[in-house]
Parts: sequence; C-alpha cells; structure tokens
Amino acid sequence: MNKKIFDLNDVLTVQEILDIQAKIADLKTTMNRVKVSLSNSERQHARSVAHRREAYVRSVARVGQNFERVLPRDIQVSIIAKLIDNYQIHKELKIALDELNEMNNDTIIAIGKSIMSEADSIYGALQQARKRDGSLDTAMDEVEEFYRRSNEDDTISNPPADSPVVD
Repeated sequence: MNKKIFDLNDVLTVQEILDIQAKIADLKTTMNRVKVSLSNSERQHARSVAHRREAYVRSVARVGQNFERVLPRDIQVSIIAKLIDNYQIHKELKIALDELNEMNNDTIIAIGKSIMSEADSIYGALQQARKRDGSLDTAMDEVEEFYRRSNEDDTISNPPADSPVVD
C-alpha cells in the first residue's frame, strides 16, 4: 500500500471552515475599498516599481525630501513617501497571502495524492476480485474507460509508478 501523506485526523472542522470563509469575506470587503482593477494591457504596459526600480524610487524620494527647496512648488515629495509606504504594506500583504495560498495549494495536492493512492488501491483490489467474480466486468470496463479518458489530456509523459496499468 502507498504511503499516506494526508492525515484524515488533521482535517478542518466545519466551524473552522466557516470561520475561514467569514475572514476571507471580511478581507475582500476591506480590500474592495482600496482595490484598483487593471486591464491586461494596463498590467503589461505600465511602468511599475518592480524589483530593480524600487531602489531607484526610494533614492529619488530620499533625495527629493532632502532637497525639496529646489523642486517646483507643484511637486509634493510627501506624496511619493506615502505611496512608497502604501506600496510596502501591500507587498507585505501579498507575501502573507502568497504564503497562505501556497499552504492551501500544498494541502490540495497532498489530499489529491492521497485520493489517487486510495483510488489505485481500491482499483487494484477490484481487479483482483474481478478475476474471481465476473459480475465486476461491466463496472470495471466503465472505470477503465474513465481512467483512459482522464489520461488522454494528461501532460505528464511519465505517470507515477503507483498509477494503475489498464490492459
């Protein structure tokens, strides 16, 4: 039998799921107040801070604050400072959300691997039983057809060793 990587004793309770969903809804409500929706074109063609430009922007802000007296009066250096602060806050939020997303994605993959492991174990046992009980033929033909179709679109060239082999 295959090694289990997801422990059914560690599943979220219904209340925990409801609490998480409520917190996510609250976060969405809060973020909707400040969100900006960009089109794909705006995302691609925007001159944004990105990693390499952050040092440039911070340097311009620092020098601008130190030499504000030489700048035109319509330039308010305090605006860039506030924008940089807000940018940093949103970057930190993104890091935290990315971490949560990765945790959830890893859990989804682990559960999926456990599901496949269980399905393969059951499939193998049914194949063995099929040798002794012909009444399984029609049902197993259906299972094999689903398995065949599910792998037609598979981009994995080498399926995992624990995948059932359908003759």
